[in-house]
Amino acid sequence: MNKAKQRLRADKRQKPITDSGVGKFAPGKFANRVTRERSELVAYMARFPNPGPAALALNVAVIVAGNAFLFWQVLHGVLSLVGIVLLVLVDTVLLSVLTVAQRAGVPPSHRMQQEYRHLSLGQQSVRWIVCLVAVGGLYLAWAMMLNQMESLSTFLNSWQAWLDAGLHIALGITLLFAVAGMMVDYGNYRRHGPPFVSSIESESSARRMTVLFGVFVVAIPLAGITFIGRWLLVWLVGQRKINNWHIAGGLALVAAFFGSFFALMETVASGPQGWAAVYLLGKVEVEILFALMPFLAARVAKAG
Repeated sequence: MNKAKQRLRADKRQKPITDSGVGKFAPGKFANRVTRERSELVAYMARFPNPGPAALALNVAVIVAGNAFLFWQVLHGVLSLVGIVLLVLVDTVLLSVLTVAQRAGVPPSHRMQQEYRHLSLGQQSVRWIVCLVAVGGLYLAWAMMLNQMESLSTFLNSWQAWLDAGLHIALGITLLFAVAGMMVDYGNYRRHGPPFVSSIESESSARRMTVLFGVFVVAIPLAGITFIGRWLLVWLVGQRKINNWHIAGGLALVAAFFGSFFALMETVASGPQGWAAVYLLGKVEVEILFALMPFLAARVAKAG
């Protein structure tokens, strides 16, 4: 009993958390973080204004058409699934290098804050090496299971395979848009000042997400289908007053999840073309998600 009273008195004597307190939830640090995030949101919206419905629909249509063309090439034997993965991988490396070069030309205090920036170069290198080995091993396993090792060997040993598949054109388009985006980024930075907002950083993030999660093939499409199903459920429930509608909607969502999972797995198991179709579906979903970022940022700003 005496010990409990002593602990209670000690707790009362403890100083309240101040700006110098430890932890990200200290009031001063929290206020600084909120202010920084708010300023970054304003800077992001200045660089990427909320697009109108027509512009957004056009952007989505371009994304769908571009990936549909890749799948058309797969169906006609012009492009293999190895070619698709290599295209996304080289796109990722190219955009990541351009992002690093772009950030190097901006003072650190003017850059958008990023998570895990406290990691040293050695720690980041180890993390990336482990990630690349693990992801590369999984992609290699898929190539072996789908009898794509010969195609992989051809791409790795001959530039002609890249030219025949038209990958140099796709990479050239990526580079052209990236350079144009960099010029607009610098122009926006000169007009509005810090923080610096990079368009190619968003593009490289989309490619990295596709590479990292695409190795699980059904993960991204299944997440997209689940999100859309949940959104529809919330919208439909809001229109109904029936007591059991929530239960029926929840069961329908569970059934849709497992039904989509088995349908996607069957498509992947059907062969290289099925694998490519599901992979490109995930790629489309990621690219549409990043295309919607300005719209979502505007919604967050309006809600805040």
